[in-house]
Amino acid sequence: MKALNSDNDSSHFLIKQTVRKLYTTFLISSVTLNICFLIDGLCTSVFVGVNGVAAIGIIAPIGCISWLFINILGKGGVIVSGQKIGKGDTKSAKAIFNFILVLELVIALIYSTVIFIFSEPLAFVMGAEDILLPYATSYLKGLSLGFPFLILYGVLMHFCSFDGAEKNRLFAMAAITVTDIICNILFAKLLGLGMFGLGLATACSNLAGFLFLLPPYLKKDHIISIDLKSSNPAFLSDILKKGIPEGSFEICNFLCPVIINKILIYFGGILLVSILAVVNSAKGTLNSIIYAIGDTSVSMGSFFTGEEDTDSIVQLGKSTLYNALAYDICVSLLIIVFLNPISNALSGGSIEVSMLSHPAFLCVLISLFFTVFAETFARLYFSQGKSTLVSVYNILSYFILPIFFALICVSALPMNLKWIYIFLPQLTILVLIYIAVALKIKTFIPSFEQMITFASTFKLQNEDRLFLSVNNKESSIEASSRVIDFIKQHDLPSKTAYFGGLAVEEMTINILAYGYKKNNLKNIAVCAIYKENKIEIKIRDNGISFNPTSYAAQFTNEDPTKNIGIKMTARISKEMNYQNLFHLNMLTIKL
Repeated sequence: MKALNSDNDSSHFLIKQTVRKLYTTFLISSVTLNICFLIDGLCTSVFVGVNGVAAIGIIAPIGCISWLFINILGKGGVIVSGQKIGKGDTKSAKAIFNFILVLELVIALIYSTVIFIFSEPLAFVMGAEDILLPYATSYLKGLSLGFPFLILYGVLMHFCSFDGAEKNRLFAMAAITVTDIICNILFAKLLGLGMFGLGLATACSNLAGFLFLLPPYLKKDHIISIDLKSSNPAFLSDILKKGIPEGSFEICNFLCPVIINKILIYFGGILLVSILAVVNSAKGTLNSIIYAIGDTSVSMGSFFTGEEDTDSIVQLGKSTLYNALAYDICVSLLIIVFLNPISNALSGGSIEVSMLSHPAFLCVLISLFFTVFAETFARLYFSQGKSTLVSVYNILSYFILPIFFALICVSALPMNLKWIYIFLPQLTILVLIYIAVALKIKTFIPSFEQMITFASTFKLQNEDRLFLSVNNKESSIEASSRVIDFIKQHDLPSKTAYFGGLAVEEMTINILAYGYKKNNLKNIAVCAIYKENKIEIKIRDNGISFNPTSYAAQFTNEDPTKNIGIKMTARISKEMNYQNLFHLNMLTIKL
């Protein structure tokens, strides 16, 4: 069967617009969070000195354990929930969220207690020896008090994009930043609590972030809301299976810095550790570009995976990559221009550390460029449920290759060249991905689409899906006609074809008439899908939020002419569902 020509301009436009909104919001919130790390670094440098900065760098991997709990369950839950929502099963998505919330609370309380009690031996194991041990121990004790709030905040953060609640994430980030600044000055400077005060300030900022992110989840009409009675542990196995790659990522992020710190100490002493700590204080902000890729790709990608929509996944990948590269170039240029003041501010007054950190900063910027490409591919593989593939990627990219190159470069190269170990792993992994795709599809130069979808196993074929764009009455009528042809092409009854065309025309004209403010650009994406001898019609727009299914239920026969299009569509369809997802109206009509 020959596929009809699709017009997916509106679909692509909506994806680009949504990605831009989500990515920018996630990036700003992530940058704001990492500004807190910069603030901690600056406050530590000013109030304590370079030993305090080095101590924080050494025990930083402890925080990765918190994100291990957050991401295995949180990201795994987002993927399973997104795929459920993509299939129209919002009830299961809500049950998954509430189960994760309960489980994470129990884990958080246990973890925080253990860290507080055993802070000194843990700091020692991390590599804080001799003069650095008391600094690291005190900071870890204060920091541990905020781990429960950090873990709960992390869960809420992962799910916020489904209902368009990511704006609250910005408010939460602002609260975190302001609280961190105030508490750093109060505890460390005014009250003289030193490293413990700095850790306690971060704990208080975690509490503030959690409280500001909580309100949207208390609204019962949201797709994802707090209803602990709906919690269902039956999905745990699937959540863990999907979350394993994030677990491998966090474990690698925990172990790798510990080993690399020991390599640096062995070959260069505290000087190299201090240089890396200075770079890492700024690297967190740079990594926000990468984290925003994950947040955007995983939530939207899992939804499109549930729909088995290859075209949308490819467009998602392109839009995410373009946004990430744009921010990468801007941030890199700013870092290069202001490299001297940045390194001076973070070096604790040490001119030697400041000057020697410049090559390391440049290597981080090179690494970021390669990582943008590698992470875009990896996160989309992750959203498609390719757990084993992404786990291998994480282990190679964030553990084996960094340690391998660090051992060679730090031991054998002069000071200014030692830091090339920072970008060599990502360059290598990007080459490996390219080779793997080329071998799989037997093409020497794979296309971007092939790079993204080579691991896909969707059953829907191109001829089973028809994309159409509607932006005026004429295109609405044309879309209706093409849907009729599409349904007839699949040998379904003429009645079904007529109903499909009628539903498209009635609903799109209604959206054109009432869904947009005057003079706003109108983009309605229509997708007809043939699946299991049935027809589904999906209509998406970025207009005013409007649920036609609730209105259809309210209309009576007392006024048969009122909203006749919505009533007619509701009657001829076997099922009509509405969701407001990613700031888009999404209507699904099953015939």
